[in-house]
Amino acid sequence: MKSDFKIAIQLFGQLRMWEDQEYLKPFISFLKEQASSVDVFGSFWNDEYSQQNINKYNTDIFTEYELVPIPDKIFKGLWRWGYCLLKSRNLRYRYQFKNNKRYDLVIMMRPDLYIKIAKPELLERFLNSIVAKKYLYKIWTQKVISNSSVKPFDVDDKCFYATPEAADIFCLGFNHIHNNPENNSHSAYHTDPVSFIKTFNLIVEPFNIIAPFANFNLIRHQYLAQKGLTTEKIDDKLKSLKTLDEVKNLVKEHL
Repeated sequence: MKSDFKIAIQLFGQLRMWEDQEYLKPFISFLKEQASSVDVFGSFWNDEYSQQNINKYNTDIFTEYELVPIPDKIFKGLWRWGYCLLKSRNLRYRYQFKNNKRYDLVIMMRPDLYIKIAKPELLERFLNSIVAKKYLYKIWTQKVISNSSVKPFDVDDKCFYATPEAADIFCLGFNHIHNNPENNSHSAYHTDPVSFIKTFNLIVEPFNIIAPFANFNLIRHQYLAQKGLTTEKIDDKLKSLKTLDEVKNLVKEHL
């Protein structure tokens, strides 16, 4: 590839496992093998953990980053997820206008992910297809959207790929779902991203099938998998932990 293909990465949400985040730099380097530029934007909650760790680790990966004040009032569903996603979009947008820059692909992802990189040919094929087919309002989810979940329309919320046009309005889904009193969408954990997609009738495909050049998992879940363990019985406690050491201590307590 390596023509003039530009990629933006929006890292957003709760900053966790940052001292053990050793997968982002190789992933960015992997993308740079095929893209002419890769810019990374970070929007994270302004809490004590973020304040203490954001400038200690991985500081050289960011084009720009911000710590977002935590709203006093948090509503239902993935409210915080969608709010921080919107903030990350705005951060990227301001940079684009300031530098007169347009991206060809936007990757929106959590900061606490384990990333397994696959063959570079798979990435090259995917980027070439975006150029050749001239996609506009296209988004790629990590897995197929489930219509048979106990919750209506369930999808993984770890990572999304999108054309810039799709990314811009996907991130605006927060306003339509949570700030619109006439909205009737079902808001719940893992369903908000699907509501965003359906609100704007975005074309959607699963990238684990269409573009399997990287596989994503939560760092805490990957650690458990390597130990041959599952999240059963401890998942609620896991969600509140911010460091891998805390995860290891929790596992010790339940072994």
